[in-house]
Amino acid sequence: MADWLQFKLPEFTEYNESNVSVPISEMLQDINKFRHLWETQKANDIDGRLEQNRTNFEQHLKYRFIQHINTGEGVGTQHESDTAEVLKQQDVNTPQMSTEKTVTKNIGKAYDYLRNHLESNPRNTQDENEPFPKYSKLQLSGIIEQDYAIKGTHNILMLGLLSNGGKYSIGDKKTTRPDGSCYEYCKFYSEQEIEREVQDLIDELNGMIEK
Repeated sequence: MADWLQFKLPEFTEYNESNVSVPISEMLQDINKFRHLWETQKANDIDGRLEQNRTNFEQHLKYRFIQHINTGEGVGTQHESDTAEVLKQQDVNTPQMSTEKTVTKNIGKAYDYLRNHLESNPRNTQDENEPFPKYSKLQLSGIIEQDYAIKGTHNILMLGLLSNGGKYSIGDKKTTRPDGSCYEYCKFYSEQEIEREVQDLIDELNGMIEK
């Protein structure tokens, strides 16, 4: 597993304390073990019942994941029942939706947008020793690019929330911190300047990941 990842992972992190948590290497081994178990069971799934259960479970994970985002960021719907209700109808054009529901709906669309991009670029491999044969190492490495991962996702997240649809904007920008103080963003004079600055950050991040 470590050879496939091509970088060294810590066994424990700040949020994964050694006295209460399983080592990360053991987690990865379990993931690989359960993937092989799933592939075996799926091959014997004659009536399609297992595949339907998987679809239902993935939908449940999506709802829980987005609920954690909403709760952690203090945005969107704050109750699981409300979040599930919105996400079940995220592709329905509902006029006059509250800001909270719009935020949740957009996060659901962004989730699908990124996942569909990942799944539309599979790697053809028959190597059973690959931990994640469906995806390429580039897709799983965390490498990102500006147009799709940043701009495309942000446009979806801001649908119906910002007048410019989430595009880069220039001029003086400020916001209010939770303590009531004012925070002023960096000032840019052109969209091209913003793109260069964002690309510099992306290049730095990608460079760190590739090391």
